[in-house]
Amino acid sequence: MKKIALVAGIFLLLISVSGCSTAHEAENIHRRVHAAYYDVPSYSARCTVTAYTAGGQNDYECTVEYDKATNSYSVVSDDMKMSITGDKTVISKGENVLEAPSSDDDMSIFVNTFFKSYYESEKTSLSVASNDDAQSTLLECDVINPTEHTSYMKLWVDNESAHPVRMQVYGKDNFMNTEIVFEEFNFVL
Repeated sequence: MKKIALVAGIFLLLISVSGCSTAHEAENIHRRVHAAYYDVPSYSARCTVTAYTAGGQNDYECTVEYDKATNSYSVVSDDMKMSITGDKTVISKGENVLEAPSSDDDMSIFVNTFFKSYYESEKTSLSVASNDDAQSTLLECDVINPTEHTSYMKLWVDNESAHPVRMQVYGKDNFMNTEIVFEEFNFVL
């Protein structure tokens, strides 16, 4: 009887410790995410952006940058450059240049857009334990200024570095129209 009680006690202790570990892990990643992204500094990222449409998909290898000092954004791929400054978006492809007012959809591939909504939205979530690989944490939020193409976002962050791993953008019809896979991400200090 004493052996059964001892085994049961050890079993309960192991369960409580593993439960605390998951809660502790969630608290740690939340703290790292908050420290890194509550006031997003300048950053540069190398990534693959996949744009999905009803007719298929297009993949773009690019560099995405945010400059906090000038509040400007840029996306550069092999044959295209997009710059967003203030309320103006300039897209250059070869000798062709298109200049237009910026829209919320232009901003959907930037980590800043996710965290602006994450901290201001009433519907957010953070999930550590439900990830298959347990190497990343899934953050989700409704977009605070939704559009037809951008109403809900998901972002996976690395548990150790808190750097983004992958981001998905969903439209009002729950169709994932954009996925960004980050190969490299660096804060620029």
